Amino acid sequence: MKSNYKIVAVTPAGRQRYLEILYKYLCKNKHILDRWDVWVNTNNSSDLEYIKSLSESDSFINPIYSEFSYNCWGHPNLNISPFWTTATDEDTIYIRFDDDIVFIEKNTIENLINFRINNPQYLFIYPFIINNTQHSRNLQDRGLVTIEFGTVKEETELFGQGIYDPVGLHSVEFVRSLHSTFFKYYKNNSLKELMTPSPIIWQYGSQVSINCVCWFGSFMKTITPLQNGRWPVDEENYLTTQVPKDLDMPLCTASNTLIVHFLFSTQRPKDELYDVLEVYKNISKY
Repeated sequence: MKSNYKIVAVTPAGRQRYLEILYKYLCKNKHILDRWDVWVNTNNSSDLEYIKSLSESDSFINPIYSEFSYNCWGHPNLNISPFWTTATDEDTIYIRFDDDIVFIEKNTIENLINFRINNPQYLFIYPFIINNTQHSRNLQDRGLVTIEFGTVKEETELFGQGIYDPVGLHSVEFVRSLHSTFFKYYKNNSLKELMTPSPIIWQYGSQVSINCVCWFGSFMKTITPLQNGRWPVDEENYLTTQVPKDLDMPLCTASNTLIVHFLFSTQRPKDELYDVLEVYKNISKY
């Protein structure tokens, strides 16, 4: 609870190998978070069992199941759209964490919530995200991330679709370098340098990946449901390009925040960077 708002984390889930890490960070923030809504978005039996057992062992976790069968529209991401209607309580601030968020800086959630409350003019508030195309471009602009593997393009330069970026969304070498950069700053206790020194306002038309976003339930309640009849729309494109324009509410990345998003599906190599994931697993213990 913060300033008379309930604070609820939500996660489209879930892969146990990532959820085990995310859960540790959310537990460290239970003094801020009222609950964790897990949007169950998988048909993997072992992952389903993990979510079930986790929720039975901790009342903090609230699993939410879809009325639609998994992947019934041909792409698992489309399954997520109907879940947004469960995140519209007027007395609540929601924070979405993708299930492969593998690091959350200790003050980030509190700083994100404070910024959200003090800046109601923005539709979504983002933390600064390692491995998010727009934020990766910002890191390159600040000279903090290599251009050895190419320059990340602004998503507005890519016909509004960041999926075409061969570097920020498709290069395994680039994403490995991003994680290596993070580890360097983490080891040197200098993560502050990776954070944006001032808020970043994203102009209309910029698609900013929603790996982690924060919103007022009351705002989300005013948005047209993310379904055309019973057919879902692309949540990310709709919520970050169309809705900000419709409501005249831009997107904003808060300063003094930092999280790490592990992999986009388009970046996933055969080994899934399990060596890198193991490092994050160890970091999450502290």
